[in-house]
Amino acid sequence: MVETVDGKTMFDGSNIERVITNNFYIRYDQTVNSETWIQFKNKNYNIVVSQDFEERNEILKLPAYERGLSNNPVNFS
Repeated sequence: MVETVDGKTMFDGSNIERVITNNFYIRYDQTVNSETWIQFKNKNYNIVVSQDFEERNEILKLPAYERGLSNNPVNFS
């Protein structure tokens, strides 16, 4: 299942702001983490974090953002 998200941001481990564009819900897979990515409708999405939905080891919620030049993060210090 895919859910379109509007206006939610998260910060990754290097304190870079990531704008979440979609939440993906998949069957639980312990090998999926923030270093993997998703291809959906000919677009690639970087996973920000892998969340065990309701902590039942059945479904993963994967907040993600679309890869590409238009979504490069900017970190103002």
